Amino acid sequence: MKTINREKIKNKNSLKQKIITISMASLILSGSLMLIPQGNQYFYNFEGRSFANQSQVLDYAQTKGIKTLENDTHYYYKYKGKIYSLEEKNQVLQDMIRDAKISKEFTYRNVGNYVISNSGELSASVKQTPNDKLVDVHKGKNGNSYIDLDEAIESYFDYDEVLLTENLNQESGVPIEFYNESELIQYLENNKKASLEQGEESDCYLVSGICQDEGTVKKWLKSTSTYKYRYKDYEWSNFAPAEIDKIELLEQDKVYQENIFPHSGNLNAHWLTIDNDGKGAFSGSQFIETKLESQAVNEKIQHGWTTKQSDTINIFLSPFVGFGTLVSMQNKVNDGKKPKEGEWTFLDNMFNGNDEEMRNFFEMVRDTAWIELDESKSEELYYKNIEDDLTKVGPNMDSQTKTLVFFRRLANASLLRNNSDNEAGMLKFENECKKTIRKIVDNGSENMKEIYDELFKENNPSISIDDVINMFLNPSAFQYKDDAAQAGFYNLMVKINKTIDSIMEPMESLNKMVEDHYDEKGKRKQGDLSQKERMELIDANTKMIEATYSKDQKIIADDGKSYTRDELIKINKSDVGNVDISADRKINVYGGMPSPIKSITSGFNTLQVAWELGNKFSPFKMKTMSLDFGAGQELLYTYMGFSLPLLGEVNKVNPGGYVGSIPLYKGIGNPDKPGYRVKGSYFSEKEDAEYYMKSLMIRNPEEYSEISKFNISIMDKNEEMVIEDNGYDTTEEQLDIFIDKIFQKYYANSKQRYFTDGFGNKFDNQIDALASMRERISKKQFIRKYQWKDKHGIKRNYDTFEEMKKIQDIYIENTYIDKKRVLASDLFSQIDYDRLEGQAGSQNEFYSLMDGTKKRYFRTYDDACAFVINKNQFELQIEEITNIYIKYDDQTFDSEQSFLVWVKANTTVTNKKGEVLDYAI
Repeated sequence: MKTINREKIKNKNSLKQKIITISMASLILSGSLMLIPQGNQYFYNFEGRSFANQSQVLDYAQTKGIKTLENDTHYYYKYKGKIYSLEEKNQVLQDMIRDAKISKEFTYRNVGNYVISNSGELSASVKQTPNDKLVDVHKGKNGNSYIDLDEAIESYFDYDEVLLTENLNQESGVPIEFYNESELIQYLENNKKASLEQGEESDCYLVSGICQDEGTVKKWLKSTSTYKYRYKDYEWSNFAPAEIDKIELLEQDKVYQENIFPHSGNLNAHWLTIDNDGKGAFSGSQFIETKLESQAVNEKIQHGWTTKQSDTINIFLSPFVGFGTLVSMQNKVNDGKKPKEGEWTFLDNMFNGNDEEMRNFFEMVRDTAWIELDESKSEELYYKNIEDDLTKVGPNMDSQTKTLVFFRRLANASLLRNNSDNEAGMLKFENECKKTIRKIVDNGSENMKEIYDELFKENNPSISIDDVINMFLNPSAFQYKDDAAQAGFYNLMVKINKTIDSIMEPMESLNKMVEDHYDEKGKRKQGDLSQKERMELIDANTKMIEATYSKDQKIIADDGKSYTRDELIKINKSDVGNVDISADRKINVYGGMPSPIKSITSGFNTLQVAWELGNKFSPFKMKTMSLDFGAGQELLYTYMGFSLPLLGEVNKVNPGGYVGSIPLYKGIGNPDKPGYRVKGSYFSEKEDAEYYMKSLMIRNPEEYSEISKFNISIMDKNEEMVIEDNGYDTTEEQLDIFIDKIFQKYYANSKQRYFTDGFGNKFDNQIDALASMRERISKKQFIRKYQWKDKHGIKRNYDTFEEMKKIQDIYIENTYIDKKRVLASDLFSQIDYDRLEGQAGSQNEFYSLMDGTKKRYFRTYDDACAFVINKNQFELQIEEITNIYIKYDDQTFDSEQSFLVWVKANTTVTNKKGEVLDYAI
């Protein structure tokens, strides 16, 4: 390191100042001498003194003046050669942003899918091409997209030409059909001919003047039958054009409540950390999604708590808060991984090192929700980036919670993909996610089995993947569900209450102990607990341990060691000398060596507080404070409050001192655009969500209609039979029953016996019948039908191609055709229906600016501004300046130059006589 000689620098500066002074004096003097005539004797007068020349005046003035040096630090900003003061910081920022000409633009695309950097910059693909528009495309059977509905229908169109003849087996009601002429001819020549030659007559049922066997009649009846569905007053068939606007779908309808759900915009996520000293209990939401940035969240934590009225903590909320508390307690003592520095990975923390399971999961997500976790182009959803984000949170969040945060992020992203017409895929996605989450959270505890069976039930629209995640991350959200939505959770509530009641039952026996040792103000009376009372506390704790943990389960205690349930009970009994009870009926362990099960006991105390929330008959007056982030996201702090007359509550606390926040991820959608979730699809407008739901009702009527039935018009009458969903009889089997009833009612009693030619013609003798058969074979006058199969596998025959195509086209449109809205420009590069990005129909904003000759795009206005500021290297400039001041008598000059100018101005030139000469000095 180079040593600096400060004295040398000081001498140099001093010399520099002298040189400047001498130069200035010389300049002033030389100027004066040039103006005064030479050869005469003159005097220079300054402050009553005479000097022979100007140099002497300057030397005198400088000797008398006192020079001081002051160092000054100048702070300023510089932009485009212009200097801005420290106070003009906002102005320079405004000038930068104004010159960047940031523009707001709009796109139908989901902006979050085009983020290419952590700075919020977007790829140019986010921009729509000029005059781009939304178009509806239809999915063809080949997977391609068709703008023309008729072309999509044509891709599904399929039929066979079949040739009918009578069934010679009189006991059979099955029609005989052939798909080529040679087989039919062979059948007639080998079987029908022999039957006629032997003089056998055929059963004949006359339908429209044609003699038909039972199988042919039933085939005709089956082909003319339809399925009919009813929802309220509207009835429709998938064999006729549907009038979707006639379906009345209201918010109070069961179909609406089970399938259309409000969905907030994709918001910023934060995790609330809690460092409690044990005076109260926290419950509710630690995972928060909000528009607020980190600073605003921290401000709210400190100053946003309000007292919650006891009647607003309803009986519906209590079991969910209790469940979250119980799971949290079990997770803390059972989380054996204890990842180093909070490290989280898919392989280790979700799949226990099983690479094949992880790859299968990634493949499932790609095939069902169209999200490629293992592709780096997915950016924020690339699994490596997710691992980095969750690892950065550190050990303040346990592994299980990090996994649930990932699933929340995944669920949000799947909706923003707008998976309309991918209901089957999204249903599988939800079911598989439920399975995976259960594997992670279910630690095998016997008393949780019933709860988990109900919570993770597959194909259950009442409890979505969002609800499952809220059970663990945000249980307080359930208090805001309306009555109809709450009804869907009734079975789950019953099972949770049953479990928590069984755990907490021993605590009720301790009420008298609290009354004996505390007054109504919560103040301790004289006297410690007796040995008998301490044993009662130990017994209560033992019973709760037995009710919470399985006999063979390994539980990790506070010392990091694993214990069986029986071993925990032994440790609990050894604490008999160190237990006490508080005024709010909490069991505390104090003194001596720290108990390895202290956290378990503390967990029961927290669970008890949650249990008391819904207990209207509780003898304890619990106070609850709320930190409400909206949308059901509420962190509750519950403690036992004590009040005195005039003074009010005497033990108020500020819960904000125990709470911190960690930012998890930024929202990737538009937070100002809440919308609706329908079967894994997101819609920004309520009308679009309802219309889509109605289209699903038309396309999958068996799932949503109030009544499903077979229908047939015969002899100017309508005949119907309800289709039962009994799990045993297929639709075709039930249709056969219905057709047989119709046959028995209208045709069975009209049976006659005739000689027939196999083509529906009847004769009195076999000779004429045989001759007719041979003539029709030679002229190829076959009974030809056009046949297709519906989705239940039922074959339907029609007399003409035109009739068959008309009916099949309507059926295809109502039953098979998927439709979604896409950008017309996307069709130039992609026609695969599943790979095309569906659009919700709303315009999303983004921002652009020119960077030299390149146009850049950004997700938010703030992101664009940040880019501009960084590009211009905006930073505070700091400059050290040395200022020279001259004090002369009572005057101070801010520089040597101004001092010398003053000396010159106050110097006069006189001759020997003392006359002042009028010469410029």
